[in-house]
Amino acid sequence: MKKMKKTELVNRLNEGGFKFKRLDIGDGGEAIVIPQGARVIGLYISGLDENLLWLPKAWKSTAELKAYLKSGDWNLGGDRTWLAPELDYNVSDGKHFFEKYAVQPDLDPGRYVFKTAAPGKIILEQKVTLKSARPGKKIKLFMKIEFAKSENPFHHNRKHRELMKEVNFCGWTMSSTITEAGKSGAVAGLWRLMQLRAGGEVIIPCTAQPVITDYFEPAGPEHLRVSENRVMFKIDGKERHKIGINAMHLTGRVGYRYPLGDGSWVLIVRNFFCNPSGWYVDEAMQPEGHIGDAVQCYNDSGNLGGFGEMEYHAPAIGKKTGLTTYTDTSSLWLFKSRDSHLLNLIETLIL
Repeated sequence: MKKMKKTELVNRLNEGGFKFKRLDIGDGGEAIVIPQGARVIGLYISGLDENLLWLPKAWKSTAELKAYLKSGDWNLGGDRTWLAPELDYNVSDGKHFFEKYAVQPDLDPGRYVFKTAAPGKIILEQKVTLKSARPGKKIKLFMKIEFAKSENPFHHNRKHRELMKEVNFCGWTMSSTITEAGKSGAVAGLWRLMQLRAGGEVIIPCTAQPVITDYFEPAGPEHLRVSENRVMFKIDGKERHKIGINAMHLTGRVGYRYPLGDGSWVLIVRNFFCNPSGWYVDEAMQPEGHIGDAVQCYNDSGNLGGFGEMEYHAPAIGKKTGLTTYTDTSSLWLFKSRDSHLLNLIETLIL
C-alpha cells in the first residue's frame, strides 16, 4: 500500500477503535504501539513523514480495516511478537504446513493489555493458554513486553561524532518476559518479527561459513549472497523464500538497508543477545528436526502482500531447556542519511 503518514495512521487507529500508545523514541522519532500481537504498528523518524513498517492494503480505509479485523486475519503488518516453534503454535499438522496454517487467536491478536507505566515507557501484559500441537498439550503463559527510548549506540564514540551530525537517529529498547505457569511438557520461545517494505536488503553479520537453512523454496543468488563475514538477503516481495541462520554463527545484530528514492537511505538495526548455548527451537520442515536458528528472513511472493520480514528468536523455556522463565532484551536503532554516510555506519555498526 502507499506510504502512510503519521496523522493518517493515527486517524485510522482512532476510527477503527484501536487502543494505542505513542512512544517518543528520540530526535522527533515516534513508535506507535497497539496491543494486537504487542505490535509496533507505526515507525517514524525525524524528517520523514512516512511509516517505515509494511502495512497491508486494508489500512487504506476504516471500512476495509474493520472488515479485515472481523475476518480474523493475523496479517496486520508492523513489528510483532509470536512464539516458536511455529510448527507447534501455528500449524496443526506439520506434514501439511500451508494447508493447516492457522495462528491461534490467543497468540495474535492475543490478550495483551496496556499497564500503568512510568513516563517514557509502554508496558503490555497478557496471560494466555495456547495449544502446542505436537505434544498435544496446552501451555499456560504470562508475557510482558516493555518499550522505552534507546540511546544512540554512537553516543560515547568520539570517532564518529562528526559522522552522526549528518545522520538522523531514533530507537527503542524492548524487554520481553515469558513465564510458564506449571509444567506442560511443551517448549516456547519468544520470536520477534518485523514486516519490511520491499526494495531493500537484509544484512546479517556472521562468522565464516555460516549454516544457512532454506525453510521454503531455495533462495538462489538473486536473493541470497554469502561472503566471508556477512549474509545478504534481498527483499523484493516477488518470490517466496525464507532462510534461517544458526545461532553459533551470529553476532547479535541484523540490519535492513532501504532506499527512499531521494538519494537518502534508511538503516534499521536490531541488536539482540544471541546465546549459542540456548535452545532455539523454531524448526524447519526439511531437514526434519532442524533447530538452532536465531535469525530468520522472509521474502513474500506477493500472495500475502509483497513484504519482507527480519526476525530473531530468543532461547526457549520449558521441556528440556531447564528454564521456566526468560527475559529477552533488545534494541531497535533507526538511521537516515545519504548513501555514503550510511555505508560508513554499516561498516562500523554491523560488519
